[in-house]
Order: sequence, then C-alpha cells, then structure tokens
Amino acid sequence: MPKFLVKAQYSSAAFRGLIEDPADRRTTTEKLLAGAGVTLHEWFFVPDTGESVVIVEGSHDQVRLARMVAMATGAFANSHAVEIISSSELTTLAQNAADIGRDYVAPNMDQIDRMLLDD
Repeated sequence: MPKFLVKAQYSSAAFRGLIEDPADRRTTTEKLLAGAGVTLHEWFFVPDTGESVVIVEGSHDQVRLARMVAMATGAFANSHAVEIISSSELTTLAQNAADIGRDYVAPNMDQIDRMLLDD
C-alpha cells in the first residue's frame, strides 16, 4: 500500500478552535483518516508554517477522500500530498529503470547520432 507525506496548513479558524479547546489533534486526525481507510503512521506540527504534517498509508483514492473531507471542514487553508517510498523501494525502482533504459531508444536518437558524427 502506498505511503504519503501530507501537509495541511491550519486556517485562522482552526487556530482559534485549538486555543479555545486544546486537544490532541493526532487522535482526531487518526479517526478521520480511519474513516477513509487510511492508516496514520506519524503526526507532526510545524510551528513556523502552521502546518500539520502526517505520514499515512492508503490508496491514492483513500488519501484524496480524506483530504477532501478535511478541507471541507474549513480547518485548513490548503493541503498537499505526495507519495513517498523507502530507500529499498528506491533501489528496486532504480534497478528496474536501469533494465528498461538499456533497451529504450529515444525518438530523437537519430538526430543525436548525426550531431555526434558532425563533430
């Protein structure tokens, strides 16, 4: 199952609510994500940017659904999700890319070959 790094910047209304009723936002976030079938692995807050930063696991559709629900609450000014992979997954990806790349002929290869011959 894919993992994602999701950033969501708190709105001013969210900060007001947090100050009026301080609470553990990880627990609330975990419940929202679970409703969309997404597993929360880590929860962080970045004071300098006012962002919640989470590492989650779920399908692309599940993460989109959770983001849509969160954004609809008005608690966030914006959000962004990117898929992340482990170092071992990167190694496998690079090995597979090397295998494919060896046999790939770029559509402009003839032009490159001509330029090299001209030199």
